[in-house]
Amino acid sequence: MNAVTTVPGNQRAVIRYATCQDLDQICTIESVCFDDPWPQEDFRRLLRQPFCDILVLESNAEAICGFSISRYSPPLAEIIDIAILPEDRRKGYAEALLQSVTRHSVAHHCRTLLLEVRCSNQAAISLYKRNGYTELDRIEEYYADGEDGLLLRYQISDAGESIFTGKRMEDENGI
Repeated sequence: MNAVTTVPGNQRAVIRYATCQDLDQICTIESVCFDDPWPQEDFRRLLRQPFCDILVLESNAEAICGFSISRYSPPLAEIIDIAILPEDRRKGYAEALLQSVTRHSVAHHCRTLLLEVRCSNQAAISLYKRNGYTELDRIEEYYADGEDGLLLRYQISDAGESIFTGKRMEDENGI
């Protein structure tokens, strides 16, 4: 299974690296969660990129219920996408993926994480702000439908500790 980590409080949920066999499930989640979903070929291309991670969150019977995509270009990391199926939200899965991406960013020698989020996505904005992200800018008409986006940043301290959890992040859970 190549588990990256288990989800705290839920030993039946694991986060692992995505494989080509996961693409159908990832695309299903993408189309359920977003009005303008990415085509499968975009995910396939990202899977092949050396400084890009697609993590999937499996729960219970090894069904994928969420994923994240991040790209690393030290000292910056970018969170491209986090998606959780609607029926699996409010279980801490998005936060677990966010924490995994943060650990991976540290492992890739990144100190700053950036992401864009729709201004209307208050649940995601709350999650990010609760986890130390700050607003850098409002980007007018960022999305194809004309909605504005917010550019958010999370800064990792120079000591290799994350403001996120206050503990060392290197090599935790085999990362």
